[in-house]
Amino acid sequence: MSAPVANREAFGRGLADELLRSAGGDVQAFLRFYDATCARAFALELARARSRGVPSARLQDAAARATEARFVEAWRVAGGHQGSGLSPVAWLLTLPLPAAPVVRERRGAICA
Repeated sequence: MSAPVANREAFGRGLADELLRSAGGDVQAFLRFYDATCARAFALELARARSRGVPSARLQDAAARATEARFVEAWRVAGGHQGSGLSPVAWLLTLPLPAAPVVRERRGAICA
């Protein structure tokens, strides 16, 4: 096994441990999981916002709100990772999120 693959596997095991601790209410473990994965989650949500046609002036805000929702859901269901068969990052990025109101522009105002 090459060093990068071994490092990736060790990283994944560490994240899985952090999620397991998070499921038991360990806030510090969840903060470590967040720090290690937030850039990937934000990048996903930014791409999703672009693909939904969110105006460029609102992309960062839309991605930030969706990323926040993703981590709130991850905290809520952290115990579900262990039986998912997914890597911690794949699990995080495939979590179904609660439905959010559709935001659209109408005459310069935001409407839900």
